[in-house]
Amino acid sequence: MPEVTTNDRQKVILDQARKLYRDGNCDNNLLTHTFKGLLRCPCTRDVMVQSKKLGLSLKEIPIPRCHCKDFESLPIWGSHRLALYKMAKRPCTCGSGLFHCNSQGHLAALEGMIATYEKLDSPVKAREHASLLIIISPRAPEGYLRFAKALRLCDTAQSPDTTARCRWIYRQAIESVQAYGNKDHDKLKSLANKLSQVLAGLLRRDIIGSLPVELRNMILGNLSNADLCRCMRVSKSWKGVCLDQTLWKHLTIVKNWSAAKPRPLRKRAFNNIITKRAQANVKSLTLWGVHDFGISLETFKATLKVLDRLEFLSLKGTNGVDGTDLDFPGAPPCHEWSKSVFEGAPPCLKTLRLGGFRTMDLPPDWPVPSRIPMAQSLEELSLGQLTGRSVTPRMLLSTVWPKLTKLRMVRTKDHFPLRVDLELLAKATPSLRDLCIRDPLGCSKAFSMPVSWENLERLELTMQSPNDGVHLGDDVLILPKLPPTTRSLVFPRNAISLLGAYRQLAQEEPDIIQYNAFLTQLGHPPVSDTGFQPPVTELERLEHLCVKDLGALYDRHINFDHLSWFLEFVKPSMTNGSLASLAITFCPEIRFMFDKVLNKKAIHTLSCFSFTEQSTVVSQCGDTFVHWLEGFPYLTTLGVFPQKFEGCWMLLSKILAKDTRIKTIYTNILTGVWRDWILDRAREKSVEIIEADCIPEPVLQPLESE
Repeated sequence: MPEVTTNDRQKVILDQARKLYRDGNCDNNLLTHTFKGLLRCPCTRDVMVQSKKLGLSLKEIPIPRCHCKDFESLPIWGSHRLALYKMAKRPCTCGSGLFHCNSQGHLAALEGMIATYEKLDSPVKAREHASLLIIISPRAPEGYLRFAKALRLCDTAQSPDTTARCRWIYRQAIESVQAYGNKDHDKLKSLANKLSQVLAGLLRRDIIGSLPVELRNMILGNLSNADLCRCMRVSKSWKGVCLDQTLWKHLTIVKNWSAAKPRPLRKRAFNNIITKRAQANVKSLTLWGVHDFGISLETFKATLKVLDRLEFLSLKGTNGVDGTDLDFPGAPPCHEWSKSVFEGAPPCLKTLRLGGFRTMDLPPDWPVPSRIPMAQSLEELSLGQLTGRSVTPRMLLSTVWPKLTKLRMVRTKDHFPLRVDLELLAKATPSLRDLCIRDPLGCSKAFSMPVSWENLERLELTMQSPNDGVHLGDDVLILPKLPPTTRSLVFPRNAISLLGAYRQLAQEEPDIIQYNAFLTQLGHPPVSDTGFQPPVTELERLEHLCVKDLGALYDRHINFDHLSWFLEFVKPSMTNGSLASLAITFCPEIRFMFDKVLNKKAIHTLSCFSFTEQSTVVSQCGDTFVHWLEGFPYLTTLGVFPQKFEGCWMLLSKILAKDTRIKTIYTNILTGVWRDWILDRAREKSVEIIEADCIPEPVLQPLESE
């Protein structure tokens, strides 16, 4: 008669437990049979002996557990591919006495206990025994499968975190078994199927509704309003999340077709967006093309009344047309829309940008709004495409704007010159820090005293007909004073002629008696004999300077002494290293003037415009320019914007061939096969090539004293 071994007894017990499980008798008897099979393993013999000595019954014998290995604490992102295996193989430090066992009977008994706890709706105990199974045999795939299943049973909501951790456990199991276990194990295929099922479930499942609200809004916030409308058609869950009010606080409705024919919105579509989707909580509204979208003035007025939290408004009558085309009959009239904005904009508005409207002849006594609610809160105002018939400047000068710090006025092509009284403008905007005046003519009927803003930090200036001097018929040209606080100065066109006008103003000191009489008529206090202030003072804080004059390349009558006179005032900023950004028209005369005073070691950003190559030999193209750049040892950003000529790509080729600190190059000259060649060469040198027409102007950071 064959001898009955321990393994045979264990096999009989486990077969009885399997029969109970198949019959559905998942109760304590099943656990008892399974536990008997577990104790029949040779590795648990010591536990059995000690329990008998203590007189413990079978139900009272504790199963050793490890308290120093927490598999759920392992990070799933960036962890080692064998992180679970390494933790399971690590020596135990909690004194549990567990050690590894590869007995199939032991593993089968422990797996049976886990299955029983799953049937008894005890997922927590199933998870504890599954982690024990991984510790006992980290090379076997059963423990990983049971552990992942127990995690899913514990999380009835099936959160994305649990799904991601289960997917990570399956990958860990495959790596562990293939590295240290049986590579031909049948459960490897099961693990691969489980992993593919999880991934397929993620692809089929609409996870947008289960994401955290903050993460969901951060993702959907990158979509435009039109894209959000398309997403709402996907499903009900998508429609629900896309109607979140936070996604509709910043509305952008911009014409994106090139044809001039309008494409009106559906009836009440604009009202539905404002009142239903955004629920009147809009903080930013960009509406370019009210004529193109068929939005009437009455509808827009009603919208302004509803949007009582609006802080940003960018409005255009037509979008994508040149300034000379604004007089076609379909363009909205400027005076009606501007008056509606100035009267109806809420008091909380901080930024206003207007442009693209048609100007009309109006009587001089046309009434401007008597009350402008936004005047006390507006911080930035941009008036584009102005003409001599525009009434918007009159509305601007009709009241005081105490918080306005940024003002931009741009004139479009028109037969009527736009005249702006800079003295009244300075009185209406006492806190101005950033002033941009493109082509409006600052004028006065009396004297050419410079107009001063005490806190002015940035000035961008172009004037009409600066070559005519300061006396223009019965009017006198008035220019903004350049105070010592100026940090950014931009002359984008006719710079030298404009500096000549400043120089002439500095040389013409007015008659103080007549000037005081003129100030009395305006309601200003008189000045003393020493009250005359020159238009330009020493600039010690200048950080960015742009001097562009295309006429310097061709006009022989340009007086470069005006530039030399002006650079004496800028010299303190060059000496102390404050001037770090420079943009110039690259011609020999201007370059010579700057070379005499410029601190090249302080320049980090340099832009050169409109220059041509003087050499007729193609191989020598750009030698002068590249040699001049060698004098800027700390240059990191370079702008190369020459006039188009044959071989101009060689400028960049020779710049890249030099060993410099340049990391970014802006240019607009790359075309054809040479473009690809230059881009490849730049990648080899770790230099970024950005194709643009200019370098973005540096943003002025608050001073330490502020």
